[in-house]
Amino acid sequence: MNYRSTSPAGGGLNRTGITLRAHFVREVRVSELYIVAAQPNPPGRDSSYGRTTNDRLNEEWLEFRALQDRNLIGDVLTNLTFNERCQRTGVQELLRFTDHLKSGQHVRVHTGRGTPGWVGNTYHMYLNREWFVWNNACGDRATLAYEARVIDSAFYRALVPEGQLVRVQGTDELVPVGRQSLLR
Repeated sequence: MNYRSTSPAGGGLNRTGITLRAHFVREVRVSELYIVAAQPNPPGRDSSYGRTTNDRLNEEWLEFRALQDRNLIGDVLTNLTFNERCQRTGVQELLRFTDHLKSGQHVRVHTGRGTPGWVGNTYHMYLNREWFVWNNACGDRATLAYEARVIDSAFYRALVPEGQLVRVQGTDELVPVGRQSLLR
């Protein structure tokens, strides 16, 4: 695997005074499933008086694409967990898949509740959660795996802006729409 540093100084203080570590972006080999986009921080307020709506939860999502026909039975989607200081505390299993995809089809996994189904070439699935799962403050990493073998993995950085993120070609980094061509 090849890695390239995205921090010339290897870390330092950001404008909030929090020490940042050097980030290394992994150059990845594309496998049969490929994380293409995410919206971990939907536009607008997450909650009002500590409550949120199912519609808001479903605006938080992760999307991947099958690059070849693939039986998803046994594939697992996970993300990282953090404490209040953004120290990683573990890995959380979000979903175990039970279907299959044809080459070129997409799956979009929403955080809230809903009825799974196809809209065009994208199959929409739901985690049935009552609160957001993707971490905006600390950044996060989504991983697709089968029997502990990583199929694909992608991350985004801390303090992610509102809106959709897309994958930087040839890496495992998700960035705001429009920035992916600037980082290549």
